[in-house]
Amino acid sequence: MTVLSGPGEEEQPDKLSPTEFAVSVSVDERIQLQESNSGIAHRRTAMTFLFWMYGFALASTITIIFLQGFRLGGFQLDAAFLNWLGGATVGEIGILAGMVYGGLFKQRR
Repeated sequence: MTVLSGPGEEEQPDKLSPTEFAVSVSVDERIQLQESNSGIAHRRTAMTFLFWMYGFALASTITIIFLQGFRLGGFQLDAAFLNWLGGATVGEIGILAGMVYGGLFKQRR
């Protein structure tokens, strides 16, 4: 069934109510829809968790560098270790975030 939206506008299909949707959609289509919604929810949960963890790692590294810079509480680390820590953090965040994004959002063939 279609409804005219207004003068000069194209016809648009009606939106189905939940009852009409349940009756008009086959079982296979409903299963596919639920699997799709479940997959989206899992991706969102995984991305949220990983970004919080990456954020924590980044904040911890920045805190260490801040403490080293101002020598608060006698905090003293070797300069080579700080260089390694900064490089490792950038590598971790960039590479792992790229791998996660690619693994979750690549189109499957």
